[in-house]
Amino acid sequence: MSSSQNIDDTSPGPESTRAQQETESEARWRRMIHVVMAGIGLLFVGGLLFLLSGGSTWLAHRQIFAIQRVARADLLLMYEAERQFFNEHGHYTTDMKALRVFPKKVMFAFGFTKPANFAKELARAGAEPQVDNVVKLGEALKLDFGYSPKTKVREISWAELAAVCPDCTATESGYKVIAAANLDDDPQLDIWTIDQDGHIEHLKDDLRDDG
Repeated sequence: MSSSQNIDDTSPGPESTRAQQETESEARWRRMIHVVMAGIGLLFVGGLLFLLSGGSTWLAHRQIFAIQRVARADLLLMYEAERQFFNEHGHYTTDMKALRVFPKKVMFAFGFTKPANFAKELARAGAEPQVDNVVKLGEALKLDFGYSPKTKVREISWAELAAVCPDCTATESGYKVIAAANLDDDPQLDIWTIDQDGHIEHLKDDLRDDG
């Protein structure tokens, strides 16, 4: 006698369960992608609003502030070079070759507005006090220090700087170094000085001076 058995098993089998798990995983990934894309969209819109509301000007000023820090670095480099020269010779100099300051890139024109002319310096063997700024140093050594066209280093008038700082030179007991750059497209310069005591002064701020 045979009998038949009807089995109504509606529970999911292994393949059905695995497919359901994969679908949930994909859903989680889709949600994550949506969140990431929404975040990118918000960043893009926020950045656009930032630029439209003057953010580009703010960024430009931050870049200029960074360039201004280069002036301080150049002046401190000169301060250390003069200190070492004084320890060796007993006086200061405007001879950039003797100071052995060889920058890799020049963002600020720096040096002296007139050469030293006191007896001890003129009597020093091999003295070239007339090589008194970084542009003349490059010319004397036939080297290109990477003068920045952005800050117009090669266009700066040393006669103009001499009018601003007529005592930017060296004596037996002291000196003053000047550094200048044009940080924007106006006629004004950004001008700094340092002396033998390490005192740094910002004579003209190109971001603020109107004339």
